[in-house]
Amino acid sequence: MFADSKLQELLEQAERGVAGAQVNIGLMYAEGRGVSPDIAKAKEWWERAAAQGHMVAQCNLGAMYIDGYGAPPNFSQAKDLYEKAAAQGYAGAQYGLGVMFTNGHGVPQDYVKAKEWYEKAATQGYARAQYNLSLVYADGQGVPQDFDQASVWCEKAAAQGYAAAQYNLGVMYGKGLGVNQDYIKSKEWHEKAAAQGYMGAQVSLGVMYVEGRGVSQDYVLAYKWLKLAAEQGNENAVRVCDGVLSKNLTPEQITEAQRLVLEWKPTGGK
Repeated sequence: MFADSKLQELLEQAERGVAGAQVNIGLMYAEGRGVSPDIAKAKEWWERAAAQGHMVAQCNLGAMYIDGYGAPPNFSQAKDLYEKAAAQGYAGAQYGLGVMFTNGHGVPQDYVKAKEWYEKAATQGYARAQYNLSLVYADGQGVPQDFDQASVWCEKAAAQGYAAAQYNLGVMYGKGLGVNQDYIKSKEWHEKAAAQGYMGAQVSLGVMYVEGRGVSQDYVLAYKWLKLAAEQGNENAVRVCDGVLSKNLTPEQITEAQRLVLEWKPTGGK
């Protein structure tokens, strides 16, 4: 029984067999929203909804079997569930199948099929699929290498706030891959990803401030971004902070940089 009347009403709907309510109850248990987290109960409710053909439940269960979260890993089960949801047009499941074919999990590795599934999800606006599709084109996996297409899909994902795509797009602008080389745009995209805590972008942004590439040279800001990356375990960032930057900063500047590090908080994103 739930204390909250709205939650209790949702539970009653779920018990009457309303698939959407069953999915939502499962999410509540999975995330601990309004109830104590209980992955076994989440799985139970999603199984009931999936048995009715609810694509979200099918996809969620598929992910559980992929990750071995709440259930023993079972790629065959995951593929079956993803295929049922993907056939209904659910982008998350289409993306999941793309990942399975990319990695050869439960299926023969097949970059062509992976690309096809990513494309189905990407055209629906699914950011992770857009990003993975950009990698397909950048790496030439199952398609001829095409940085123009890679940049197009990467930018679509980056525009949705997907940090990995923002970082990669920053790299592409820095190197002129599929786009005109533009250090200022490179800095802007790196900054967006770094603000979300993406370590690679923090390192790159720090190096930009060391070198004055796309920005005015600023060792204080360089220290800030590299120190944040160092705190995530990046050894190169540690070496630069302890080496070049420590030698070029006054004690007052180091104090200021450390203050910026302490005050920094990640922004939202995907």
